[in-house]
Amino acid sequence: MESGQVTNLTTGKTVQGEALPADSPPAQILRAGGLKNLMQKEL
Repeated sequence: MESGQVTNLTTGKTVQGEALPADSPPAQILRAGGLKNLMQKEL
């Protein structure tokens, strides 16, 4: 997430996108393993 690089593990193809700041909500959701997990940690 921090580098913006995404790799398809099946094909090995890599694409470069825009990096997500570590404190951004989408990054927090992904790091937690999903919105449900994030909400459980927060509550």
